Amino acid sequence: MLMNNSATDITSDSNRVSAAAVLVAAGSGSRMNGGDKIFQSLCSRPLIEHSISVFMDSGLFQTTILVLSKNTIDKAHDLLSDRVSEGLILTTGGIRRQDSVLRGLEKIHNASVVAIHDGARPCVTELLLKEGLQKVMKTGAAIPVIPVTDTVKSVNKYSRVERTVPREELKFSQTP
Repeated sequence: MLMNNSATDITSDSNRVSAAAVLVAAGSGSRMNGGDKIFQSLCSRPLIEHSISVFMDSGLFQTTILVLSKNTIDKAHDLLSDRVSEGLILTTGGIRRQDSVLRGLEKIHNASVVAIHDGARPCVTELLLKEGLQKVMKTGAAIPVIPVTDTVKSVNKYSRVERTVPREELKFSQTP
């Protein structure tokens, strides 16, 4: 999710805005049977490194904050020490996702645009970030979505199918 308070086009360097990124990765990993997915290997690198690399290497963000659980912050600091020396800020999250987002936002001091990303989703691209920033500068807020290709049914309280929801009316969002 990207949010902004002004309406500027960032397509040229003369309109460069101050942007910050908050990557939320403070989950418990409960669906991973106790393993924390941000440390799982993907193409010989921990999953979290993929997300961090895209944000930090894009040059689009002056500040990048990684929000982690108390149980993982030390391991992440060891793993990402090079990125920390490049300016990555690590902080601990809260009980709920929104608490973790708030803790990340509290670490931002000067940014006109903030991007919030689920750190456990490594397939973010620089193009998506650029397009998102451009959209937020025009509209004030943006969220990336994915078209729904599955058939979706609306059911009543008895779990009886009421209707098929037109997939053209639906989008998936993967942002926290």
